[in-house]
Amino acid sequence: MLITDTPGAAFDKISMDVVGPLPMTRNDNSYILTMQDLLTKYSVASPMRRQDSASIAEAFVRDFICIYGAPRALLTDQAPTFFTSLMKAIASYFKIKQYRTTAYHSQMGQLNDHTTY
Repeated sequence: MLITDTPGAAFDKISMDVVGPLPMTRNDNSYILTMQDLLTKYSVASPMRRQDSASIAEAFVRDFICIYGAPRALLTDQAPTFFTSLMKAIASYFKIKQYRTTAYHSQMGQLNDHTTY
């Protein structure tokens, strides 16, 4: 029997992943930060020039937290850029619990990879 952890409200728990590198755009972006609400499946895609912690943090705060508020939980894969001191400081400041998917059993991959923008 599969036990799932269903979020209690919209934007309570979101998943986050980075797509790329992709062909460079006119604005020199070649990555996309995808953020998806795990209850409603509502998705946000933010273009980024680099796949580093500062770019991820900036896009997360600007394009998600400032618009929808801080989620209570954030689910990401094992990528080190999601667990730097900067991302931990943002999570601490906004009281966001960070969760990592297991290495070969990614719930994230099932969600964000199937989203059509």
